[in-house]
Amino acid sequence: MLSGFSEKDMNNEQENKTPVAVRVYRKLRYVLATLVLLIMAAAVAQVVYVLSEYQKGDDMYRAVADSYVLPPRTPRPNQQQNATDGQGQQDQQDQQGQQGQQGEATFRPDESPDPDATPAPDSDATPSPPSEPQEFAPFSVDFDSLLAMNGECVGWISIPDTNINFPVMQAKNNSKYLDILPDGTKNSNGSIFMDCRCEPDLSDTNTVIYGHHMNSGAMFTSLEKYYGKAFFNEHRTAYYLTPNADYKITIIACMRVEADGEAYDVFGSETELRTYLSGALKNAKVSASVDVDTIDRIVTLSTCSGRTGIRTVVVGTVKRIGY
Repeated sequence: MLSGFSEKDMNNEQENKTPVAVRVYRKLRYVLATLVLLIMAAAVAQVVYVLSEYQKGDDMYRAVADSYVLPPRTPRPNQQQNATDGQGQQDQQDQQGQQGQQGEATFRPDESPDPDATPAPDSDATPSPPSEPQEFAPFSVDFDSLLAMNGECVGWISIPDTNINFPVMQAKNNSKYLDILPDGTKNSNGSIFMDCRCEPDLSDTNTVIYGHHMNSGAMFTSLEKYYGKAFFNEHRTAYYLTPNADYKITIIACMRVEADGEAYDVFGSETELRTYLSGALKNAKVSASVDVDTIDRIVTLSTCSGRTGIRTVVVGTVKRIGY
């Protein structure tokens, strides 16, 4: 060892030659490692929380469907037969009575009908066209129990063979049910809800119903599948049930629209509605061939598209069915 030059001095000289960044890193590396671990733990916790939110929402909606969705409301076959038989017997009796009354008024026992007389018109000569078969939704809903849970439930929306099978809520604004489940629980799934401007009985020219687009595939995420022609053609029927009536929705278009565009207007007249449809169907991503002059009201199902300011909407016509 050189006289007057210790090992400590050598270490100090080497330390002085080390870059500042390296020296700072050596001193803070344990702190940085701790921060990285904390950030990773927070990220994992957030993922777990989101997945838990999805699961809670899915469990809630599954429980609601199991509790409130019932078999379809259809007449019993024996009731239909009895009603038909009874009507047939009554018609036969009425016809016999009319013939008897006509004979008494026209002929006497010792007289025969005048061969030159003009025969009376036969009121039954032209049969009335057969009535259209009654159509029913493939399910019914226990609205008494559902309304007991939440009085702001106005209906139920279902698209067969999809996950869309939800109660429809309506508040005095369009923000309440963005993160509130039908049972009042706060949850990121939110609820399917009707625009606060619309009437629950689908009597408006355009009834708008909203639902979230969830990464889990829940809520109204399935609406994006209508961009595929095969899915569109195979899922053109939806049902909307209320406490007072049932409705069949026939899907006619799927399109991307602006969040503040005409798709969300409640049109003041059928003329305005048809003018909108004429242009919208031409620009739709997927649409069916329809005569817009026969359409007097529509339902618009809306969800986010993943693009800022753009929404995905599925549009359908409305027909009342059932009793």
